[in-house]
Amino acid sequence: MAESVTYEKAFGEVLELASNAVMQSAENSVRLAAQSAVFFSCLMLEAAANCCLLDLGFSRSLRDDFDKLPTLVKFDLYLAVKKRGRVSLDRGSQIYREARELKKIRDLTVHPKQTRVSWMLDDEGAGSGRANQTEVLGLSYSMAEWTSESALTAFRSANGFLNYFFRDICKANSRELRLMLFSPHGGDWTDVSVVNDVLKTLSRRYSIPLLYVGVR
Repeated sequence: MAESVTYEKAFGEVLELASNAVMQSAENSVRLAAQSAVFFSCLMLEAAANCCLLDLGFSRSLRDDFDKLPTLVKFDLYLAVKKRGRVSLDRGSQIYREARELKKIRDLTVHPKQTRVSWMLDDEGAGSGRANQTEVLGLSYSMAEWTSESALTAFRSANGFLNYFFRDICKANSRELRLMLFSPHGGDWTDVSVVNDVLKTLSRRYSIPLLYVGVR
């Protein structure tokens, strides 16, 4: 039996994990699913940025060096090479600020640190606490406070940024993007099917912007 080796990109797996967790959270209010959804939504940006690096065709050693760059800088690098500096990300825009917050949430999740919590106490010392939230998205810095609404917010924002970057800035069509984000590296692919019932439902019922991968 002959062995066949492919190099699978992580973006498809991360999108699947995020979308399924968002759906379970939104439809069934499963708290663990909400927490998973926020985390994997944040990872989507990093996975997509690494696909961008791969698409630039750099040598392995050079790609390893660029892999150390911050996630959003990888998108800047992609534009600088592919578009020769003719277009760039608006770092002051809300959609960029949202992406920056998702990256911060990702970093705090992967590298847990102390979180500031404000407590409201009654005369007997009982009360409830709430952690600080991000300025734009209003996502809690505490994983324990992530809800189904947090999951939808993070997933909508991550896909909103990718839709903006690939469709509005890069002007790429959906087939090109599916090949770039989902097809195994080094294979001779003409297209990849990624549309499923979960993505369709999230797009239509919860207004998730998924046009960049061909979901309407």
